[in-house]
Amino acid sequence: MTTIRTLLMAIGALAALLAVAPASAQQLSTIRVSYQPNNYWALPFYVATEKNIWATEGLKPEFSTFPSGAPQVTAGATDAWDVGGVGSAPALAGAARYGLLTIGITNDESATNAVMIRGDARKTWLKDPAKDIKGKTALVTTTSTGEYVLLSYLKSIGLTKTDVKIVPMDQSLIVSSLAGTTGDLFVLWAPNIYTVMARGAEMLANGKTAGVTVPGALVATPKFAKEKPELVAKFLRVYFKAIEWQKANHAEAVDMLQKFNQQGGVVLDKKWFEEEFKTRPVWTIPGQLELLARKDGKPSTVDTWFSAVGDYFIAAGTLKEKPDTAKFITDEYMRMAAAGLRR
Repeated sequence: MTTIRTLLMAIGALAALLAVAPASAQQLSTIRVSYQPNNYWALPFYVATEKNIWATEGLKPEFSTFPSGAPQVTAGATDAWDVGGVGSAPALAGAARYGLLTIGITNDESATNAVMIRGDARKTWLKDPAKDIKGKTALVTTTSTGEYVLLSYLKSIGLTKTDVKIVPMDQSLIVSSLAGTTGDLFVLWAPNIYTVMARGAEMLANGKTAGVTVPGALVATPKFAKEKPELVAKFLRVYFKAIEWQKANHAEAVDMLQKFNQQGGVVLDKKWFEEEFKTRPVWTIPGQLELLARKDGKPSTVDTWFSAVGDYFIAAGTLKEKPDTAKFITDEYMRMAAAGLRR
């Protein structure tokens, strides 16, 4: 009798486990994640997928990709995605136009947004930048961190936007143009800068040398953030768990970045991907909270960075008035993410 009772109890326990498994799978919440492929700051999305980190936070991601920030922000305004990563310039533009929230920083990409020149430029026409750049043609993806760096560089040598001929162009076409005869200045970000450097192009300036900080932003659409704040916090935990994994597994993370780029059609020597890790500071959740903290009524570090980006928009004529950073940059969801880690 005891044996039969034990057997029945075991069968019951097994049935309960089988019943729970499908239910647990059904509890995964869908979250729509937007990003630009082949970007270092998008690697955590790939790592989280490969290492099954999304499921640990009860999330099921649906990805959408964009060639640059402007169309990505436009799609966000039409409720095409919930959260994602984007450059600081489009993040601010999205804040001004429809209240897009900046909820964290992906990385400091100051060194990897650059003004490039052909390898023979210094021998042919570029001797004195402040003098020789006047009237030249700059190919640039507008409303971008790249354009922010271009205008910052021009300002650093005493020039303005009106001193050059701006030709709006997507990154892929800028890369192609550098191999031809169109254009004199080529504004690119990584990994495109490495693609053209491997072909002999040179870096004339980047955000760091131009004296500005170029942050990347983690963002959430206002409607989703208001309706599903707990999912925004889980999204942040996933992202920064992936960052922590990258820090602890550097060699494999470099390999994964190379593979991630190959899937997007960018084939480069591994040394360039090592360069990405060397030149792009990142922060985990404690560091993020420090960057976002407003102490004694003073702006946060992130406020200061974005305020400077707002000045670029004014100089570029894109906005007449920059949005108040206190209204679109928030640490609310990062604090929620931190509280979830402590449970």
